[in-house]
Amino acid sequence: MKSILILTFWVLMFTGLAKAADDLESVKLVNDPAYKGPRASARPARSRPVTMPPLAPRPPPPVCLSGSPSNLSLQRQFASSQRLFKVERKLGQKPATFADHFHAAPKGRQPASKAKGVKRLKKACVIAAMKRQSGGQGYLCRSLASEPIAIGSADAKGPCVTADMAEYITWAVNSAVACMNSPGQSLDPLVVLRKFNNETGFAYFQGGASGVGLGQLTSSAIREVNRTAKQSLAPFRNLKAPACTPFREALSKRAPASAGQRCQFLHYSEGVSNNLMYSLAYLVHSRDNLLENFEREARKCGIKRQDVYDTAALASYGPEGAKVEKTLLKILKKNCRNPAGFIKDAQRQIAYLKQTQAKMREMIRLAGPGIKKEQDCLE
Repeated sequence: MKSILILTFWVLMFTGLAKAADDLESVKLVNDPAYKGPRASARPARSRPVTMPPLAPRPPPPVCLSGSPSNLSLQRQFASSQRLFKVERKLGQKPATFADHFHAAPKGRQPASKAKGVKRLKKACVIAAMKRQSGGQGYLCRSLASEPIAIGSADAKGPCVTADMAEYITWAVNSAVACMNSPGQSLDPLVVLRKFNNETGFAYFQGGASGVGLGQLTSSAIREVNRTAKQSLAPFRNLKAPACTPFREALSKRAPASAGQRCQFLHYSEGVSNNLMYSLAYLVHSRDNLLENFEREARKCGIKRQDVYDTAALASYGPEGAKVEKTLLKILKKNCRNPAGFIKDAQRQIAYLKQTQAKMREMIRLAGPGIKKEQDCLE
């Protein structure tokens, strides 16, 4: 028993001495100028609140005149072109492409299309045409030389078409019409409205089985314009009219050979330029040169009204082509002294013109208040 007490005494003694040594060492360390404190690993970690950067607000989906807000391929291409041009303009570069002329135009983007005595198409009617469900296959072209990328048909699920695109196409069409109405030429903007509304609803990105772009140009029409380029296109290359300026670059390049070169007529910039000039040049060429028999007989009847010849030209733009002249001559014989009767019967008997009128009525319904007839689409 006594030995156990002695052992316990010595254990307590050694424990106390060890603790005292540790305390003394701690005091020395604290008083030592070189002492930097306990190691970080021995210090309890201090929790700091983690702050996340605020999330950028997601931009609202674009308002689509037609197509789906989830199909933004065309909208992104158009927006990107606007940003790129703004950078170029800051660097002092002049407009280099067809689209650049549009972005460089003054507020309203329409003055370039003004020509003496030539009326313009209202954007409201172009928008109404774009709202129609044309249903043709849509394509995206990265460049003139690229292969077209299918992006869905021009319907409710197709590419999103915005008001900016409508304004761009309105400017482009009005400029082309004004250029075509340069001295010695005459082109009714209402005929152009009927034509593009019927062909694609102004869907510049649309391609059919054989036709491409705004005017659904076919290879035969392209070859005909190239064959007669000295009369149909060359006059517009050197014109000083402001409306012709955006088209000069495209017209100075090597002519596209056929509709097989799709991006030459589908690309949103130079493709639109090519399509407009070729489509309208072919329309004027058909009116003035391909319907010689009809023109001769109409003049024998004493008909001088331009809308009679425009109606015949528009009919020849349909699938029958110049073969429609036989039908036109029969209708003319019945209405030799009645121009209004000729137009009415032609629209009733020729399938392409009948289709054109039906689509115009649909466009007018979609245009809303203020547009009750075709003439209301002019300003």
